[in-house]
Amino acid sequence: MGQSSGVPAGASVSTAQRARPVRLGILGCGAVVERLHLPAARRVEGLEVVALVDRDAGRARELARRFGVPDARTDFEGLDGRIDAALIALPNHLHAPVAIDLLKRGIAVLVEKPMALSGADARAMVEAATAAGVTLQVGLMKRFARGAILIREALEQRLLGDVVGFSVEWGPRFHWPVTTDSGLNPSLAGGGVLADFGSHFLDLLCWWFGEPTAVEYEDDSRGGVEADCEVALTLSGGAGTVAGVARFSRIREFRNTVRIVGERLTIEWDHEIPDAVRVEPTAWSGPPPSLVYGAAGTQSFQDLFVAQLRSFTASVATGAPAAVSGESVLPSVSLIERCYRQRKQRGHPWERPVPLPEPLLAVR
Repeated sequence: MGQSSGVPAGASVSTAQRARPVRLGILGCGAVVERLHLPAARRVEGLEVVALVDRDAGRARELARRFGVPDARTDFEGLDGRIDAALIALPNHLHAPVAIDLLKRGIAVLVEKPMALSGADARAMVEAATAAGVTLQVGLMKRFARGAILIREALEQRLLGDVVGFSVEWGPRFHWPVTTDSGLNPSLAGGGVLADFGSHFLDLLCWWFGEPTAVEYEDDSRGGVEADCEVALTLSGGAGTVAGVARFSRIREFRNTVRIVGERLTIEWDHEIPDAVRVEPTAWSGPPPSLVYGAAGTQSFQDLFVAQLRSFTASVATGAPAAVSGESVLPSVSLIERCYRQRKQRGHPWERPVPLPEPLLAVR
């Protein structure tokens, strides 16, 4: 099954298409930059990381030394004219204001998820990019996973028949080597597991099924960031009206799968394995479907970051539309905001009343 028009492009840009490499500045030097973005950038033709920015000068200098980046600094002021594009990997509350500042200067932006903490901020980012005529791409790299692309194509071709429902689970043991506590501060992060990992999967659900029309949400927040949550939602789009449940947790271990049940076929994607899906008959009749993606080799987690940077580089260099444009992410940003606005409290097991045992019979 070939790639449809809605699939992100990940092609590299030849040197003939530009006078020089795209010069990238990276703002924020946390774990995701060290472990994923910088190693991925080394594999992208036509992209050169020329500056690292972090408030921790020692951290910026150390990563610059390790990855051969010529400039390390604590502020992005002064980078005008020295960079063509910026990767924003700062604490979440800074995504929108820093992106808008850079976009207004004519600097293309790849912003880590979540794109923004409100729909209004996200729309302001899109408007700034449009006014400046530069690329705004969002770091939702799971859209480049072949499994996610296969699901989209299967839905577009109606291979599953009418969709009966879906379920999404994400709940591996949390082991990410964070370098700051910004993700645990509600005023900086804007939320917990929903805004963090949930943003990937709510974006995919909107990408696959369309606009959310009904939402119910509960989490275990007690004024801090939530560690466990559940979203019941209905979406409407090309696949019709589809309802399902998404669960995200940092304290429970789930199967880490997306499962979509159709009247003919059921498709399941283990999203820890980017490039494979499992298909089983629900009530199939007729010739077997073809669900082979037209790409060779296996796809690793880091490959998603490489594909993301390649597509961003292509957009900056050629003016082509962003693969994961800011405008395309607006529905999932508004959905997360809506969830938090109407959140219901999830109770803990230890908060439930425990029935007292029957009184012991007196011994005569």
